[in-house]
Amino acid sequence: MTLSPEPSTTWTEEVGPDEEARHRELSERISRLQLRLNDRFGPGRAFHRQQIAGVHGELTITASEPELRQGLFSRTGSKPVVVRMSHGAIAPHADVVPDIQGFALSVRRISGPGALGGRTNRQDFLLINRPAFGLTSSREFGDLIEPVARGQAALARHLIAAHGPVSGSVELARLTADIARPFSGFATARFHSAAPIAFGDYAAQVRLVPKGAGRRLTAPLDFHKDLAQRLRTDDLTYELQVQFYLDDKTTPIEDLRHSWPTDASPFHPVARLTLPQQDIDSEQGQDLAKDVETDRFDPWQALAAHRPLGEVMRARRAAYYSSAKNRGAG
Repeated sequence: MTLSPEPSTTWTEEVGPDEEARHRELSERISRLQLRLNDRFGPGRAFHRQQIAGVHGELTITASEPELRQGLFSRTGSKPVVVRMSHGAIAPHADVVPDIQGFALSVRRISGPGALGGRTNRQDFLLINRPAFGLTSSREFGDLIEPVARGQAALARHLIAAHGPVSGSVELARLTADIARPFSGFATARFHSAAPIAFGDYAAQVRLVPKGAGRRLTAPLDFHKDLAQRLRTDDLTYELQVQFYLDDKTTPIEDLRHSWPTDASPFHPVARLTLPQQDIDSEQGQDLAKDVETDRFDPWQALAAHRPLGEVMRARRAAYYSSAKNRGAG
């Protein structure tokens, strides 16, 4: 059986002549911000600084159709995983404060050609609770770093200066509304790569969908407590899915303003993630959380078959490396 519509292998990336210099400058801007935050809060990540939980689990490969059996998913079986759940903001805050949430999934005990050359023994998927990155380029993201760090008023001034009073206000409303979307908790929300990766000869985006866990109204008050209570008595299960590139208009590689339409390119299951019953507040659970906190999760810690694609993903290669060095993890 083959998939319908049939995924395409004709995807391409656009590499600008000044890209390396721009990415170096972006990395330096992020590094300066991170070092200021380190002075205030102690060593930590530039983004996703606040860890909610570190959890161990298992990924069981279920891919069936030939197009789905690529790279990590080429053979059935199970692999151990480590998961880091986090708030996306640059500074710690209460759970009730709106934010973009992160679900970093690292598959271990693998071996194959790495995205950065040589070989790798892990495959990291860095997911967020948004289906799209929402910006056109790393330059646009870089221009927002300092205004966002200074607060809502500074962000408003920046956007109005950059886009004019009308378009700037519209853009501020869009960004604010996106961050303020309700988040039901790490056991019940969907998480997305929000940018493409290679999938063998194909290109794809990745999604994680929870299975079976019911929503709790109290979860947004304390996300860690919600996870701890659930995992103390039961497993959490998710389905890992991929969505294929079809063409530049429908499923663009470089333009990350919008998610790829599922009516044109549906998601297909490739694996099942199980977070088994565990006590994340026990001594053993806290030791794991410390290990996870000091670990380096990076979309470029990946198999060559799943290397990140597009300008934004290439910018992350430089930024993540710099961030890890600044907290002693690189």
